[in-house]
Amino acid sequence: MLMLRPAFLRTSIRANAMFQSPHYISLLPRVPSPTARRIPAHNVVRALTGQSGPPTPGNDAPNPVDDATDKHHGPEEENKKEKYRQTAFKMFEAAMTTLASISVLGLFGYSYTKYYKYMVLEKIEGAFRPGDPVLELASAGKGVPKEGAQQKQKPSDIPGIPDQAEYDRWIPRVEQAKIDAIVAGQDTGRYHLIMGEKGTGKSSMLIDAMSKIDGEGVAMCEAHADPEIFRIRLGRCLDFEFHEDNIGALFSIRGPRDASALLDIERALNKLEKVALNRRKRVGRPLILIINQAHLLRDDENGRDLIELLQQRAEQWAASNLATVIINSDKYWVYERLKQHATRMEITQISDLPKARAIEALRNYRMKYWMEKTPLSILEEVYDKIGGRLTYLNRVAKMKSDKEMIGMCNHICNMEKTWFLNNCGILGEEMDDDVMDQQKYAVSCDFIMLILLFLFGVSFIFSRLREDQFHLIRDILFSLLFLIRPYIITRHYPSLNRQVIGPSTAMVLALALHKKSQEEEHKSYDSHTGHILPSFPLHEARYIMTRADFIRQHHDLSIFSIDSHAIVRADSVPMQRAFDEVCSAPGFEAFLEATLKRIGDIESLGRTKELTFKDLWEGGKYRVTTVDRKGNLSATTEMEIVEKPEEEEDGEEGGKKGD
Repeated sequence: MLMLRPAFLRTSIRANAMFQSPHYISLLPRVPSPTARRIPAHNVVRALTGQSGPPTPGNDAPNPVDDATDKHHGPEEENKKEKYRQTAFKMFEAAMTTLASISVLGLFGYSYTKYYKYMVLEKIEGAFRPGDPVLELASAGKGVPKEGAQQKQKPSDIPGIPDQAEYDRWIPRVEQAKIDAIVAGQDTGRYHLIMGEKGTGKSSMLIDAMSKIDGEGVAMCEAHADPEIFRIRLGRCLDFEFHEDNIGALFSIRGPRDASALLDIERALNKLEKVALNRRKRVGRPLILIINQAHLLRDDENGRDLIELLQQRAEQWAASNLATVIINSDKYWVYERLKQHATRMEITQISDLPKARAIEALRNYRMKYWMEKTPLSILEEVYDKIGGRLTYLNRVAKMKSDKEMIGMCNHICNMEKTWFLNNCGILGEEMDDDVMDQQKYAVSCDFIMLILLFLFGVSFIFSRLREDQFHLIRDILFSLLFLIRPYIITRHYPSLNRQVIGPSTAMVLALALHKKSQEEEHKSYDSHTGHILPSFPLHEARYIMTRADFIRQHHDLSIFSIDSHAIVRADSVPMQRAFDEVCSAPGFEAFLEATLKRIGDIESLGRTKELTFKDLWEGGKYRVTTVDRKGNLSATTEMEIVEKPEEEEDGEEGGKKGD
């Protein structure tokens, strides 16, 4: 029986575990037999383990169940398992906590991003709702009758003005109906360029058109030379913060400002395009974006890139009827830049008012400021002096008396004449040629010549060039340097162009306009139309000035104007009066000719290299000898000063005595 114990070790362990379980007895099949006798479970275990008789203290049989239990369920093993369980639970708890935190953070970040993008579009759309800051500023600056002004006349005394008339709008212009249709969104499929001299009322007509629709669907942005400032103004116009108020950095989202201002403007236009798409579905009319004073952008790389960006968007939006872009400019270079890539651009030229409308506008001005009816003779005299420029009429109308009005007209004409002379005044034959500055650049050119000749000499020594080849290369080098020397002097000598040549060309063109006005005196003024300023096409003006680049500078100075048809004329009636007054002065043409001659001499001085032998003037001589290859003297040349023959002087004196 003892030999069977190792074989039944595993069986006894399982049996002990099974018999000790309280569920085992309930699972055993019970046979309902009267003779069946219930066997205790401990007797079965004792039989399987080989123990005979009752257990006694000295007769204990080895119990494999107890041995197995002690072996596999010791206190050390239990402690290790407990530690493993605790570690695993902590790891699971930390993982679940991290997962929950990341999930909550990600959900909140995603929700915030969606909400922020929605609010960005909502704010941009709110910028096109009725009411605009530009209208508020314009309404605050509108003139009202001054305190203490006597109402000498009623509004009904002014012809064409009823009793209940509103004076917010000075006078309806011919172009006002067209601009009203554009701003109201009725004229679609194009973008517009409004051109005209400063003070002709371009911005006023745009603001007037906006006020009629309460600014609904319209936004106006003022341009600036600095792209960063233009970015800020565009953001204020569209109520777009360029993501500067975004707190996405808390959720490890990339920052918004990682590039230049041009990229931010592109982002703003992308958002505006989304708003325009939604608006077209709901309203059916395009948005209106006005870029005012576009000429303030610099004509450099950044300015041209910005204009190109705006034009690309304007072309796309005009083709799809999403938005209409209106560009307002005073200068011709904006038109030249847009003309290169324009396919859907429409140009509207705004000029001075004709005589009848100018007089009517001045009458309305006087009515608004002083509530008086000004005599027609005074109004016509004012127009004859300053023309139909609205900004001049407004300044004159603010004067209290008729005498002060005429005095203001004379003051405006004097200011224009002073501006013309300060920027384009000529100096005559006695002007300084700035020899010292010119010689600095000339010396630099000569120094370059010496360096290049030295390099060629070194190359001749360390190369196998023949002597005739070296002389040929030297002569070519001298010729090239003398050809480019005037260009270098003119290139690095800007005062010669800006201070001498530029004003003289302006005076030449002003003289041509003055002569043309005298030749066509019967056409320069019409009793109904008013002033008709003399003009030249742009290519003829450049031919008269003999330079093609200076007309742009004079146009930027508001001395000459260039309209959309490339016609050059005086910037205003007071400027043309300044031309006539300056050019009709006695001796002006001779003074201009002397200036032009002096300019030619200065340019010739820049292109000419003078070589002086000082030793010859003191009785010295120069001897030049020529030696052949063998060292033999072949020719000798001497240079000396030859005095003027005395016979000619004696002959002249004799002739004088004979007379």
